[in-house]
Amino acid sequence: QAGIYPSSRQPQLLRTDFVQHSNDSAWMVNPAAPLKDFSPLISQDGQPLGQRARFALDRLSSLEKTGKVSVENLQAMVMDNEVYHAGQVLPDLLKFCASELGDDAARLAPLCTALKAWDGRADLNSGIGFVYFQRIVT
Repeated sequence: QAGIYPSSRQPQLLRTDFVQHSNDSAWMVNPAAPLKDFSPLISQDGQPLGQRARFALDRLSSLEKTGKVSVENLQAMVMDNEVYHAGQVLPDLLKFCASELGDDAARLAPLCTALKAWDGRADLNSGIGFVYFQRIVT
């Protein structure tokens, strides 16, 4: 049928280390074996990955270096409350807070204090820094 792509033309990858998808383009299910040259309706080569895919690839690559990725590793990865984006952005926010803020210093002091104290997690006891961070990045 016209417009239908059979399974033979769909991205497929079988590996013994890991594959992941994270609701992103299929081209980067594993950096060691990029899937390329599929219809752009199915997968777009070279597109920047979303935060979920970046998180998954970062964690899976780290886990793979320590040995075989286990079910327990995957469960911990999914259930962990670490805010991945904090590792990307928080250092720059803290540098900003440490800079000369001029007339805004007093107004930004509570935000900067909370960000500095924040543990980078989304736990119940992580503090107001998480709330401020979410407001900044969204």
